[in-house]
Amino acid sequence: MIRSLPLVIVQSLLSLASAAAQAGPNDVGSVISSERPYTLQEVQAKKQLATFGLCELPQNADAAPTQPVAEQEDTCSRYQRYEATSAGPSDGGSCGGFVVAFGPLGDLKTNWKKYTLKATWGDLQLTQAQCGKARLAAVAWGERCTNADCSSFAWEKIDVPLSKKGTWGANSNRCHLEHQFIDIQNHYRTLKIDVIASLQEGSQWVRKRAHGAIRAERGNGKCFSATQQPRQAPAQAASTATGTYTPQKAKP
Repeated sequence: MIRSLPLVIVQSLLSLASAAAQAGPNDVGSVISSERPYTLQEVQAKKQLATFGLCELPQNADAAPTQPVAEQEDTCSRYQRYEATSAGPSDGGSCGGFVVAFGPLGDLKTNWKKYTLKATWGDLQLTQAQCGKARLAAVAWGERCTNADCSSFAWEKIDVPLSKKGTWGANSNRCHLEHQFIDIQNHYRTLKIDVIASLQEGSQWVRKRAHGAIRAERGNGKCFSATQQPRQAPAQAASTATGTYTPQKAKP
């Protein structure tokens, strides 16, 4: 005995059949008839937008130390720090902005494994009315060591390009606008940060001065807790340093 289908199911089946009859031969597995794929020009435009005007390759430095940067110490760390502010608007030609670098001439420690690159506003202090109209874009680059003694290396982005507008802090009574990139996984021969600072004036975005800072650090051994252990050297680095490497046996 065949039972009749409920009315609501019949209506649904009729609706699907009607839609199938109206669909074109290329609709299945692609886009519905009311949509269309992006053109090549639109894809390229969106790709350019995602870089926020920053370059897709590391650029020559506008500011970099030309002599060794002294080591300093705070409560828990030994560190090196280099920073610079652009002398004028953060113009970078066809792409990019003000580029701060820290590398071999500054004696960047390649065996320290915490690197912080920070981009901040470098122009006149922003007022509350200007804050939301100010924008900061930045991208960080590292010339990563690809072997233990850093005799070979390759450039790579550290994270992704970032861009945002300023946010006014009621408690601090100032405009908060900065980007920070941190890497604790790799060793680097050279670090760069590319910064664009701009302010909306009327209908135009006008470039302003930008600031970049790069810090390398390692623990000074004064802040370990009872449960923390020093980082074990990577197998490749230990093998290069001593000629042999014996893995530690797991504790029972």
